[in-house]
Amino acid sequence: MRKRSRKRAFVLTEKHKLAAQIFAQGDFVTMQEVADRVGVHRSTLWRWLQHREFQRYCERARCAAVAEAMKDIEREAREMRREILRKEREWEKQKRREKKAENVRWLIEHGAPEEAIREYVGKKKSEKKRFR
Repeated sequence: MRKRSRKRAFVLTEKHKLAAQIFAQGDFVTMQEVADRVGVHRSTLWRWLQHREFQRYCERARCAAVAEAMKDIEREAREMRREILRKEREWEKQKRREKKAENVRWLIEHGAPEEAIREYVGKKKSEKKRFR
């Protein structure tokens, strides 16, 4: 009489975890490339994929990779938004300077007294800072 073989319990090893991480990265590598990176034969990798425990681990790894990618995207979006707001403030500040300079030119062209121009600019000669 033939002896019945028992199925062994599937235990995740470091090689299983590495394969799952490679799958989760989404680099669209072939099964042979994954098997080569992990150091197993392609058929072994296919056998692993038949186990529910390995499938679940792969799915968890994929979800974790997606969550991490989303965090990166959100962080980059926040940084981009800050940069856009900073550029807008700089642009508005430059526009105000240009408008003020235009107004000063108009005052000069129309013969406004020097004291009125200084008052419009907001600084008297004695209040100007010297940069040396």
